[in-house]
Amino acid sequence: MARKKSARPTVAVVGGIELGKRFCVPGVSLESNCPKCGALAETDLANDYLSYPVVGEPYEHTFWCEYDEEEWSVRVVVRGTVEAWDGK
Repeated sequence: MARKKSARPTVAVVGGIELGKRFCVPGVSLESNCPKCGALAETDLANDYLSYPVVGEPYEHTFWCEYDEEEWSVRVVVRGTVEAWDGK
């Protein structure tokens, strides 16, 4: 029996996809509390960026507390979706 042609293409990703040197995401912010004083630090990804993130792999993002000059890192993962688009 012949297989029916899929309405949507399938995509297999082997290995990570690097998103480039400066990956900005308008509308998304990363937040973390300073481990020393508890102040909230924020990175607005519309103005700041992630450097060379790879889809599906851990990325270490560094925060800075301006109050006590503390630096710390958190790990995040960028996930992505690829969909067929019919132009409508």
